[in-house]
Amino acid sequence: MLGPGLVREAASLLQRGQLAFDEARAVRSRRGKRRARVFSLDVHQSVIADLAVAMPEAGLDVLRWSISSHNHINRKVQIAPDPVSVVNAYTWKSIDENMIDAFQDRYSRFLQSFDGFVVCYPFAFAELFRGLDRPLLAVSATRYEVPYTLDPKQWNRLNAYLVDIDSKGELTLAANNVADRDYVEYFTGLKPSLAPSVCDYLQVSWSATTDRRVVFSRVPELERALVDEPQSTWQSAHAAFGGRYTWSQLATTAEVFVIPYNISTMTLFELATAGVPVTVPSKKLFAEWIESGIDVLSELSFYQVVKADTSALAPDNTNNLSRNDFYDWWLARSDFYDPNLMPNVRTVDSLDEAIQEPHPAAGFSAAEWLGRTDDRNRIVRLGRATLLRNFAERL
Repeated sequence: MLGPGLVREAASLLQRGQLAFDEARAVRSRRGKRRARVFSLDVHQSVIADLAVAMPEAGLDVLRWSISSHNHINRKVQIAPDPVSVVNAYTWKSIDENMIDAFQDRYSRFLQSFDGFVVCYPFAFAELFRGLDRPLLAVSATRYEVPYTLDPKQWNRLNAYLVDIDSKGELTLAANNVADRDYVEYFTGLKPSLAPSVCDYLQVSWSATTDRRVVFSRVPELERALVDEPQSTWQSAHAAFGGRYTWSQLATTAEVFVIPYNISTMTLFELATAGVPVTVPSKKLFAEWIESGIDVLSELSFYQVVKADTSALAPDNTNNLSRNDFYDWWLARSDFYDPNLMPNVRTVDSLDEAIQEPHPAAGFSAAEWLGRTDDRNRIVRLGRATLLRNFAERL
């Protein structure tokens, strides 16, 4: 039996071989291509996976390389980050003009074989394709400036590049949530279209075969307060599933309580598309927790994540943590308070309410509830299809 080290080395060799094969095939197949071919290099594996579901219908073939540490979510074999040269899982946070030039030198022929490119996270990867004069689809899913948050020179260069390619008609710009749409507009003057993620790559629907109620929270004290109440039937995700859970397991739960760390997450999109009943804190409850110093909504701004000083930022800057309406600005644009986007979500003003009151889904038959979900999903899929069609028309 092979030891863990040999297994990892064999998997790494397989991935390096796959990337080499991708390069060779891309250059060769250029001559006889039938569909428009696009390339994506991404750190977030779910956003591009969502777009890829509908790309064939838009006449697009996509080659995806992912340097995400969460590749296990969408892959069964090659789950480690792809071993891309120059820009990879270990180097991307240090991206600058020198790294961009080195990446283009390494992959010049390969990149020239594509008709266009797709960027989701981070937007800084848009400049990996500069000078190629190909259309770019850029979809902001969370704070587009990463990793330039504390480097205004590079952030401004990225903004200028986006404005420049937009003026040339090469940019199809979108956001998968309202907050990032407005955030991109604040810093660039460009207004992305809104195209919420569908996340139908999971291909699961809610079918509650258990009375399990599961909590997803990054704040242990709140999770304990909900789970440890004597009358509570809520369980932590770890208690319910052990280690990693599968979506088929999650789809059988009666309800999920999500204490969001951000105003938009792919997990919430996935739950909405599957029709899983979700509970979230109300604005009132969030305000109470924030007032008492509980660290909720901790990733609205990357200034929060890196614990940076924001005192020098403009008073209306959406990253300015000292704004009196900082949390209000973000919550007003949250996915989970939009009943059309997420009809599976209810809000509660207290943990007691979450314990005592049933989710509205309990008042519907399974067919009625999933019918509401299907209506919502048709609308969201139409938005994604429209975005991809608009991009394909530029190719």
